[in-house]
Amino acid sequence: MLSEWPEVMYAPPPDRDTLRLELQKLRNRADELAGVLKDRLRGGGGFQTEFRADLANALTDVFERHFPQKKPARDGYDKTSVAVGGGSSFANFIRLCTEEIFPGEKALSGYVVDDIAKMRGNR
Repeated sequence: MLSEWPEVMYAPPPDRDTLRLELQKLRNRADELAGVLKDRLRGGGGFQTEFRADLANALTDVFERHFPQKKPARDGYDKTSVAVGGGSSFANFIRLCTEEIFPGEKALSGYVVDDIAKMRGNR
């Protein structure tokens, strides 16, 4: 590679063709998963409620891991808050994540987020 010149490199170079193939597999799998998740969200019924709760629970895990100083609770509306939409950091995190995962779809209900917070003892 030009970026390695004029250095002598002793480690064997990666097999770029294999990397390309593996990255394409990963992309195909992500595309398939995105389709499955969209179908679940549109599905409705008890399964939709269960899926929404699972998603909120998984996002809460991520929130707690990356923002341990913040309380994962929806709290009340605060129009003076600098947070987007005036809600808690947690509620905004959930909203932003679901908008990113499902662009143009309806957001997770505050009731689902409240239920997850209650189950975790944060409300």
